Amino acid sequence: MKRLIIILFSLILLSSCVTTKKDDVSQLDKYNKQIQHDLSLLNLSKYKDNVYVGVSSPYSTKEKMLEAAIINVAKNISIEDYLVLNKLLISEDKSNLGTTYFETKELFVYQDEKIPKIIEALDILEIYFSSEAGCIVIAEDTRKVGKERIYKAQYDENGYPTWITERPKIDSYIVGVGSTLAYRLFVDSIYAADHEAIYDISSQYGSETSYLQNYFGMVQNNYSTFSKEGKVHQELAVVKKIQRIDYWYDQSNNLFYSLIIMEDDRGE
Repeated sequence: MKRLIIILFSLILLSSCVTTKKDDVSQLDKYNKQIQHDLSLLNLSKYKDNVYVGVSSPYSTKEKMLEAAIINVAKNISIEDYLVLNKLLISEDKSNLGTTYFETKELFVYQDEKIPKIIEALDILEIYFSSEAGCIVIAEDTRKVGKERIYKAQYDENGYPTWITERPKIDSYIVGVGSTLAYRLFVDSIYAADHEAIYDISSQYGSETSYLQNYFGMVQNNYSTFSKEGKVHQELAVVKKIQRIDYWYDQSNNLFYSLIIMEDDRGE
């Protein structure tokens, strides 16, 4: 792994970093343009379907960002083969405090034992660095024979993706669209949008299980008696053979969108 990183880092010196020209636009405009540019790199329509992308968070060195992005390429390959996504939401109201407590936990389980062999099989095609995305790596999985992608994202005359306003219809595939408010880190925003798209697919496919438990109780301490009520909501989603298609950032509403498709084998 270390040897791979050293070899790949030598390529960085020959590649150009993503930069933003100094002009009169505001910092917000620069941020929005950078986000849209970085998201456009995640659209792999021009590549065969054995090409994948990985994104890292910004780190102190390019070596760390590159290593993290390569690992995330392998992770994404494993996730696209098979993923179990578990989301837990706990909320609670206490009458004496007048406040609500929230806790959200999200766990996704994939075949992480395959990561080392996947990394060995990667052929790095492109490396980009950005102030927002950190590092973006596009790589080919040489274990697979690439085919033309089943669907390529389409855009209207204003460059706005049509899949956000109208869900695409693709024979033998389930289409999932997810959205989330932006997180502090670019990579967290796209993963959160991916998760919502996966839950969307799972609900259509019938592999999503949802549990809801409500509770109520009276609590007494040395000073007072108060009521406590809340709920525990858990969702479990299982998907396999998914394919990330496109992303979009709606700057007016600060929303990230993700488009993912999955083979529909229910008719088999």
